[in-house]
Amino acid sequence: MSQLFSPYSIGSLELSNRIAIAPMCQYSAVDGLPTDWHTIHLGNLALSGAALLIIEASAVTPEGRITPDDLGLWSDAHFQALRPVIAAIRRHSPIKVAVQLAHAGRKASSQVPWEGGANIAPDQPRGWQTVAPSALPHADGETVPLALDHEGLQRIKDGFVDAARTPWAWTRSSCTPPMATCCTSSCRHWPTGAKTTTAVRSRTACVIRSKSSTPCAPPCRAR
Repeated sequence: MSQLFSPYSIGSLELSNRIAIAPMCQYSAVDGLPTDWHTIHLGNLALSGAALLIIEASAVTPEGRITPDDLGLWSDAHFQALRPVIAAIRRHSPIKVAVQLAHAGRKASSQVPWEGGANIAPDQPRGWQTVAPSALPHADGETVPLALDHEGLQRIKDGFVDAARTPWAWTRSSCTPPMATCCTSSCRHWPTGAKTTTAVRSRTACVIRSKSSTPCAPPCRAR
């Protein structure tokens, strides 16, 4: 048998095969909330036979969205809106579900790809002021982001932490607690001119297991 279809483990997460569905931005949310499209799209992928389904990049703060139509996970309303989507997947598929947590930084406030993907200025409809580690635009002529101070960085970090913990609530109705595993990318240098030397490039994936006989894992943390 090909190794592709053999079981694989990532820490305590046990996968039935080595096929994972990467997160794919759908640009179909409304104010960060999922729509019927997400139920149809994710439900279809959940029946594919893959072992792991990763939900598209979901912003941990409103200004962290790539586009105005990005999925978000910055409030309880957003988590509650995703619960029925996850519940439907649980009823009809054994696939493990993950979510990519994200903050677009200086690349935020952009048009959807089929409209060109250009930056939307803060004074334009559907645009907003972007934030980043330094006041350097993503490209010449684009919005100059506000440089984040320590408090601003902490606020975004807290957004990742809160979003990483709350998916546990998606399966609270289950008799056993879910198991979560987190992955974060490594640190990289800040752009020239930043007040500090390194920063976390936070892309966090929290993998949720709906039925586990093991105790709860420690809460997820963005590093």
